[in-house]
Amino acid sequence: MSRLRAAVPAGFTVLLLAAASALLTQAHASADTASTQDTSYARAADASNLAEIQMAKIALQRTRSQSVRQLATMILSDHKTAEMQLQQVASTAGITLTGKPSPQQAQQAGLLHSVPVGSFDVTYLQIQVGDHQTAIQNTKAEIATGSDAAVVQYARGALPVLQKHLHMSTKAMVGVAAVEATAPATNENPAPSNVVSSGPEAFGAKSSGSDDTGWLIGLAVVAALGIVAVLLWFRHTVGSNEHI
Repeated sequence: MSRLRAAVPAGFTVLLLAAASALLTQAHASADTASTQDTSYARAADASNLAEIQMAKIALQRTRSQSVRQLATMILSDHKTAEMQLQQVASTAGITLTGKPSPQQAQQAGLLHSVPVGSFDVTYLQIQVGDHQTAIQNTKAEIATGSDAAVVQYARGALPVLQKHLHMSTKAMVGVAAVEATAPATNENPAPSNVVSSGPEAFGAKSSGSDDTGWLIGLAVVAALGIVAVLLWFRHTVGSNEHI
């Protein structure tokens, strides 16, 4: 009887431990698979933060525009802060981040390294506008359909910052594009090579000053021949009259 009494508490303890273990396992599983939406958004935001940090550093090295420099400085600071916050949120939610930009974002960074200096600012701003439009769309989707409270809260805080970046990028692009449109073409700011000329060059002719000189010489020769013809006619007419 005493053995039976001792066995009951022991068995009950085992059941409690098993139940607790099951609950912990379920909790970890729900955290690791918190939500496909949460995981997808957090990883995309991680890649975006890292890409923006990288491209902002390139911009600070290559830009010639004060407005672009100010924008890149702001983006660098804001996305560094956002990335630190996101890493904490992801750790709490059990989400493993990729820790690197996407292949497309890596290509964008490569383009910014290689594009001519005269085209850099417009290229950088075009990338910023497109990337922030995508980031805003993803962030709104997380706010609307995300299930993890911490990830959704991160998205709510990120949205106004991303919207500010988009507004500043659009404004800077308009100003830089206007400056580039009025700037003379140089080796650092070449004219677009894909523009088809509708002038003499389109037909293989040259539009240099020597062409104008040749045209004037030709006109002078024609005029001289005309004068000679008139003189010959006049002498012929006078000679005819004298014979009469």
